[in-house]
Amino acid sequence: MREGQGGIKKGQGDTLTFTSTWHFLAVTDSKFVSREEVLFTTAGLPFVGITYGLIQAICTGLDAVRRKDNPIYWDVTATFDTGSESQRQSQDDPDSNDPTTWIPVFIVDSFETRDKVLKVDKSPTPKACVNSAKTPFADPLTETQTLCAFSFTQFETVSLTLNDILDRNETTNEAAFLSYPARTLKLNVTKAERGLFLLTPAWRIEYRVTYDRDTWDETRLDVGPTNLIGESCMDHKRMHKIVGNLNGSGVQIYTEPSTLTFRTKTQIAFASFIRTA
Repeated sequence: MREGQGGIKKGQGDTLTFTSTWHFLAVTDSKFVSREEVLFTTAGLPFVGITYGLIQAICTGLDAVRRKDNPIYWDVTATFDTGSESQRQSQDDPDSNDPTTWIPVFIVDSFETRDKVLKVDKSPTPKACVNSAKTPFADPLTETQTLCAFSFTQFETVSLTLNDILDRNETTNEAAFLSYPARTLKLNVTKAERGLFLLTPAWRIEYRVTYDRDTWDETRLDVGPTNLIGESCMDHKRMHKIVGNLNGSGVQIYTEPSTLTFRTKTQIAFASFIRTA
């Protein structure tokens, strides 16, 4: 015989956990059976550490108390826990047990680096990164910048397809999102699992977002061996062919080259699917 109860509880910080407690009545053959025998040999009792049920809750505790009035009867209590999720419930529905309405919590958890081309160096009086003939190096100088990354987990409805999830990977924000300007956030999908969560069919998707204050656009110095009409770039005295500086329109110049910007990542509307309130 068993009976039980369950519910949602708020954990430390912004975490939600589903817990349940089940009560069993175990009957033994002798009043001399020990508690350990009841817990470990009684058929039908759960095992601590094993996952059970539709919500995949882990049995976290098992206890047995012998009845004083009838020592062959034991009241057994089993506790279950789904583990905490970094989520908070929606302000519009603060008591919702539907995980597809919960608001993810953003956690800064890592840093990474990215190499970028230097146009000028870091001297007290910055100077252009060119050789003594004022022409660009074949291999441009670069600097390593540190970027901040944060992760979050979001539950989503099963109407989402695998292609929908793939289309979100390696993308940038097409418009400002959470006060970050357009194309400064790169989104990666790191894990996706589909199942029943609190009896609700859903996707549980883990994301990672990396912030680059200079945007995720790629930039290149506008240099090359020829101009737009195919003429060779020449030095100031027009005696030798060089890799010349260009003005952004294919015309050779003898000042700093223009910088060309390319958007190499697909831009999508983060606000259309990432819940923030």
